[in-house]
Amino acid sequence: MTVWRRLQQAGAVSVGQGMWMLPQTPNQERFFVELLQEIQAQGGNGLLLVASVLDTPGNEQMIRLFQEERDRDNTEFADRCDEFFREIEKETQTQHWSFVELEEIEEDFAKLTRWLRTIQHRDFFPGPQSEEATRRLSQCRQMLDVLTRSVYTSAGLSPKDE
Repeated sequence: MTVWRRLQQAGAVSVGQGMWMLPQTPNQERFFVELLQEIQAQGGNGLLLVASVLDTPGNEQMIRLFQEERDRDNTEFADRCDEFFREIEKETQTQHWSFVELEEIEEDFAKLTRWLRTIQHRDFFPGPQSEEATRRLSQCRQMLDVLTRSVYTSAGLSPKDE
């Protein structure tokens, strides 16, 4: 399970029968070498191979595999952004202008930001959903800015007085 998690975190995609692939870069090669060493130290085995796609349809299929994995991540990210939007809308509707609540929402935004960076780090072939995820995080930032101004204004302060 640990190996599977590490492969997922690196952005590798399964091509079946226990075979995983990543684009060939020095960082990815280092990752696979270190992972194989860990597997061998625990009594396992494996092979590291360099593969080439021999035709255009095969290359397109490989890129699609990577994009499909990231699309799943980006869809989940979009769902979390929707939750973030709903939370801010709820606070705005109830006009619950509390610094404690603002701090919690700022922490949620920081988590979203870190998560998107993680997704982008393993997004080797960005597609339309990648751009959409970036746009949605920007919307989250804008909504947080509006909420921040409302909380500070309600307290008789300016956000710059922080």
